[in-house]
Amino acid sequence: MKKSLSALLGVSLLVFGLTLGAESSYAESSTNSNVKKATQQLNPTIQIPASKVKKKEKNLFSGSSKKETRRGKITEADAKRGYIKDEIIVKFKTNKSLSSLGDKIKVKGLKLNKTLDKKLGIQTLKFDTNVSTMKEILKVLNASSAVEYAEPNYIYKPAAVSEPYYQYMWGLKNTGQYIDGAAGKKGIDINAESAWVKTKGSASTTVAVIDTGVDIYHPDLKDNIWKKPGEIAGDGIDNDRNGYIDDVNGWDFYYDDDEVYYDEEYDAHGTHVAGTIGAKENSTGVIGVAPNVKIMSLKFIGPDGGSTDGAIAAINYAKSKGVKVSNNSWGGGEYSQALYDVIKSSNSTFIAAAGNDGDNIDSYPAYPAAYDLPNIVSLAAIDNQGNLGDFSNYGSKNVDVAAPGVSVLSTIPENSYAYGDGTSMAAPHVTGVASLVLAANPSFSSAQLKDTLMKSTTKLSSLTGKVASGGLVNAGLAVSADIDGEIPGVSLNGNSISSTLNASTDKDDVYSVKLTKGEKFTVSLSGAAGTDFDLYLYN
Repeated sequence: MKKSLSALLGVSLLVFGLTLGAESSYAESSTNSNVKKATQQLNPTIQIPASKVKKKEKNLFSGSSKKETRRGKITEADAKRGYIKDEIIVKFKTNKSLSSLGDKIKVKGLKLNKTLDKKLGIQTLKFDTNVSTMKEILKVLNASSAVEYAEPNYIYKPAAVSEPYYQYMWGLKNTGQYIDGAAGKKGIDINAESAWVKTKGSASTTVAVIDTGVDIYHPDLKDNIWKKPGEIAGDGIDNDRNGYIDDVNGWDFYYDDDEVYYDEEYDAHGTHVAGTIGAKENSTGVIGVAPNVKIMSLKFIGPDGGSTDGAIAAINYAKSKGVKVSNNSWGGGEYSQALYDVIKSSNSTFIAAAGNDGDNIDSYPAYPAAYDLPNIVSLAAIDNQGNLGDFSNYGSKNVDVAAPGVSVLSTIPENSYAYGDGTSMAAPHVTGVASLVLAANPSFSSAQLKDTLMKSTTKLSSLTGKVASGGLVNAGLAVSADIDGEIPGVSLNGNSISSTLNASTDKDDVYSVKLTKGEKFTVSLSGAAGTDFDLYLYN
């Protein structure tokens, strides 16, 4: 027997601050993109003319041969296979470890490679491929009483495709301007200008770009790159003793070094994503959805993709720095329990591209977007007419919202700009909006942030039955909406949540929770002397 419970807190004008105590693979193809000089003068509040746009076709989203001197862990053969041939990810049961496997360690050539999450007990092991195949080793380990689960170290790739070029950043403001000879539809955008009246983001909000690298020297990005307090660049010392030497702007988990930007072609994808999120308003180039935020570059994707353990390490790095939102424009591999567990425990909102196979991922799941976790916001891509991109995955259950993802103009390395298509390009629009919402509501939990993004969308008939919200993300509504004051309320998915009310701007908070018969639900209210408040329970 389960019942739904909604709690509404009502507060009179006597209250100023009242505290309530109380989440199929898609390895995207990389094809040549089309780029075009963008010299047209645009509204300066939306986009500054691009000062340097690539004039020839180039592959924005693939690797480069320039890094041959720095060998990554993933081989071309691994990339084709979909996982690293001699590595497995294992979660041991409580009080169990590698030694608990006994003779299997020696027989299978098992040895510890690295500990990915000490608290969750997740590790990467290596094994002797001359002794066992991947299938055999997984069968043995998953049958062991010491192991909770064992799985391959899957490989992920950027969720981007390259389509025709476009002239304007229509995703921020669509006036019906012509894009590649066809008129857009006025209002099919994220309503950025309305949001910017209230906030353009905060420098105290750091967004993790978990991707390829980011050109931290790009004129539109350099002033918004996250810098780690207390870390001294180039001294060769792990100043804060976190295991990463000189991690001033983030870390490269593919090559395991501090070089978050190295190559013009290899790091184009992450740079394009970063520009859509947070390109600075500086009278040059483009502008991001949240032009005042800080970008943390966490590379885990190399020329041949990125691995599960690299993704896990990046997510945990962001968690250790208190990052509340991350952009994840990548996917591939099968269901990974380890990745699921780490995303769930990340204490952040995980923005995930749905993928570019044109599939319904309710029926053919694409991960990580299709993980059933309350802190994942997955998204589809639309064009400037409001139609779902013909490449975009969708799903009324596993895809939450839609965002501009066709012909998106953004930054690429070496002071340049280019257009790109894909759910990779849609994701940073949502991440940018999430950053604006956090700037306006810094105490928001991941549940509140997700509810806000989903309940403030612009409803489009083209998205009915395609995404759970049925709508296009709307920045203006999201930063101004009092989502947590509406019935049926913000879903409570964790063990507890706290919030602050305000007599003028936030008089009510509503939460909903499913309880099994016999479970207890506790609410504590506190305020200054003379505080007046009311607690209502429904159902």
